[in-house]
Amino acid sequence: MLLILCYIKSIIGIVVFFMARHLSHIAAPLRRYLNHRFTTRWRLDKGVDLTHISALPAPLFVAYMRGDAILKTAFFERLNNKHIHNLESLKNSWLQVIDGGHAIEEIIERSGATQFFCLDNQQNYRQQCYSAYCIILWDAALNSRGLLDKLTQGLVDHYLPTFYPNKAKPKTPEQFKKDIAKLLAGQWNLRAVIKESFTTSDTEVKFSLLAKLQRYKTLPLLTLKGEKLKATRLKAYKQCIEQLEKKSMPMPIPMVKRKQES
Repeated sequence: MLLILCYIKSIIGIVVFFMARHLSHIAAPLRRYLNHRFTTRWRLDKGVDLTHISALPAPLFVAYMRGDAILKTAFFERLNNKHIHNLESLKNSWLQVIDGGHAIEEIIERSGATQFFCLDNQQNYRQQCYSAYCIILWDAALNSRGLLDKLTQGLVDHYLPTFYPNKAKPKTPEQFKKDIAKLLAGQWNLRAVIKESFTTSDTEVKFSLLAKLQRYKTLPLLTLKGEKLKATRLKAYKQCIEQLEKKSMPMPIPMVKRKQES
């Protein structure tokens, strides 16, 4: 059990490291923006506590509130654009990427924003980073739409695949045919053409897969019966591939040329 836990932790660490390494498309533009907007001598007053929002000076308070609203609105709009509408999924996405993850801290650190905002990693560091991020968002909204998109939409696009990997598209019949032909070519050293044949009635469908080779008789590979053509067709392709992967298919019978009458 201990070994399993250690393995899981190592995998999570690898994923976090990989995602952090590829943050340059967000962190680098933010670093350039901060260096352009503020002089190297400008620093937020160390007396300003970014963990207590209500106590912030009015300009920072308003900037935080406006930036916070921008982030939340853009975050959920981006999820909707990616066809994620389930309320539980929306909630979990925010909790995993923003509240429970380290996305904001990573961007703040890699962009050098910690220096401008004098963040203290001993005192509610996550909230400090989030506050600084929201303030930056509002400033970017006023001065750089391109950066704003990177800090909102780009944030979602970068981190969300960790939790919602792209699902593989289902194979088409033509792709299945190529897979079957490839398996047969490995067994026969000949390239077959895969054909379909089916009949339907009021109660059932009969679907067959056939292998055709020049100068050989057509070889039936598999025949299935079912209620619906689409489901039976898909099942037939999958079963045929599974069978060919487990055992070889006998070669079809060569055609015999008819002798010409004298």
